[in-house]
Amino acid sequence: MLLSLVLQLTPLTTSRLRGPTGRDTQAWFLRRIQEHDPALAEELHAANG
Repeated sequence: MLLSLVLQLTPLTTSRLRGPTGRDTQAWFLRRIQEHDPALAEELHAANG
């Protein structure tokens, strides 16, 4: 079972992040998982509370 995932991202260009991005990133990640394994995406979403 996946316990955590750490992504180190490097921007291609200089830019500023607008507002909080944590929930947006989580939602994006869960959508990608859901495309391939809906049951796993639901389990990950439920486990996060």
